[in-house]
Amino acid sequence: MKIRKRHLFRFAIDVGDKVNFWFQNVFGLNAKRKVLEKKQDLVTMKELDFTIGKSLGIT
Repeated sequence: MKIRKRHLFRFAIDVGDKVNFWFQNVFGLNAKRKVLEKKQDLVTMKELDFTIGKSLGIT
């Protein structure tokens, strides 16, 4: 069962990458990068302080 999940996950990643490459070639825009940038823009300072502080052991 694990092998199937791994192959299915790998297939999904490969398809996503191919769609991203096609989108970039056709429209000149890296969609995956834009989504990641928007996701990072939505992270609040409180979340950043908590996660970074936790990693550094200061909270």
